[in-house]
Amino acid sequence: MLYFCAKQTCFQKCASLLASASRQQPRLKVQIVSSTRKSHTEALSQKYASKLINGKKIAEQIQAEIKYDIQRWLARGNRGPHLSVLLVGDNPASAVYVNNKLKAAQKTGKYKK
Repeated sequence: MLYFCAKQTCFQKCASLLASASRQQPRLKVQIVSSTRKSHTEALSQKYASKLINGKKIAEQIQAEIKYDIQRWLARGNRGPHLSVLLVGDNPASAVYVNNKLKAAQKTGKYKK
C-alpha cells in the first residue's frame, strides 16, 4: 500500500508515480492521506475568512434609505408609490410572503392600509 500527501502539488506528482507503478503492479492499493490536514484547513479558513453580518441591521438601513428617497420624491410634488398585490389561491406560505412584503412597504411609506 502506498501513502501520498493530499496536497495539490504532491497529488499531481503522486498521480504520475501511481500511473507508472500500476503498469508494473496491476493490483496496487493506494490510500491518499494528509499528514498536514490541520494546516490545510487553517490555510483554507484564512483564505476564505467568513465575516458575520447583521442582516436585520442592513435591512433597516436599506428601508431607511428608501423611506428618505420616497420623502424627497413626495416633497417634489410627485405622486407617491403604491404597492398592489393579487394573491391567487390559498397557499399559506404565499400569504406569509405577501404579508411580509406589505409590512416592509408600510415601513418605507410605499403602502398604507
